[in-house]
Amino acid sequence: MRIVPVTLRHGGLLLAEAWVGGVRFKAVIATGAERTLGNLVLLAALDLARAREVAAATALLIGMDLIGTVRRLSIDYRCRDVQVMPWPHAAEPGS
Repeated sequence: MRIVPVTLRHGGLLLAEAWVGGVRFKAVIATGAERTLGNLVLLAALDLARAREVAAATALLIGMDLIGTVRRLSIDYRCRDVQVMPWPHAAEPGS
């Protein structure tokens, strides 16, 4: 089980710090969204990171298409965290 700290914004919007391709950004965990969406600023930041220049921060909306791929997901608003249990065959970070 992995525990991801989140901050709550605008009456319950879950924001988590995330990294993709060396780019750090804020991700919105949106259980009501069908699809995961990124924006052009994130795409540009990923392109820059691939070129080994600078990494920029932006936002990503994580939808049910990705949330639905984990074995278990629990949102704890009181503790302000999201608990994620991947499937056993999922690769561990750094492996």
